[in-house]
Amino acid sequence: TELKVSEVAVGCSGYWGNKNFSEKKAESIILTAFEHGVNFLDTGHNYCNYNAEPRLGKTIKKILLDHDRSKIILSSKAGTITPPSTLVSKRNKIVKDFSADHIEKSCLESIQNLNCEYLDIFQLHGITESQVSPQLIERLSTMREKGLFRYLGVNTHSESDIRYIAMYPEIFDMVLIDYNLLQLDREPVIKELDNAGVGVVAGTVLAQG
Repeated sequence: TELKVSEVAVGCSGYWGNKNFSEKKAESIILTAFEHGVNFLDTGHNYCNYNAEPRLGKTIKKILLDHDRSKIILSSKAGTITPPSTLVSKRNKIVKDFSADHIEKSCLESIQNLNCEYLDIFQLHGITESQVSPQLIERLSTMREKGLFRYLGVNTHSESDIRYIAMYPEIFDMVLIDYNLLQLDREPVIKELDNAGVGVVAGTVLAQG
């Protein structure tokens, strides 16, 4: 793609987006990163119980007061839903919805949350080959034409789905995968993606600590 991203990105999720973590400190992390040349911020619609996007959006709004929208690359995701906790279980059960209507609705909400006009990268969060329907691909094409996002990606940890993405570079522009010192076995599939012309972003680079 024509996107020029910083070598290091900030993943706006995890404890950063947790309401228990200071809003002021969270903002300071993003502003400091941006000041040091980091232009690539990655988050997800359902991250941190849906708190990450609105939190990031507040900082984005401040950045855009003094900088053009093109100076920052924003990536978010759709498809994974975390329902509210119930009295029966304190742990949320993760469910997915890759229907065309839900994906478009989620994308529109992400744009609103992030105060960003459009997403540079829109990722299908954990989608599998069997969930990629013709209706979804058609809707995504229409959404791109409308200017809701510039490039389409997938966030997955499944090697079979990563290889599937490599087969369709005309549809998928990038993929966010887990790659770190404990997962050097990812290198052959990274090479496969590179040969296909699909961009690769390395996530979980610290192997979750």
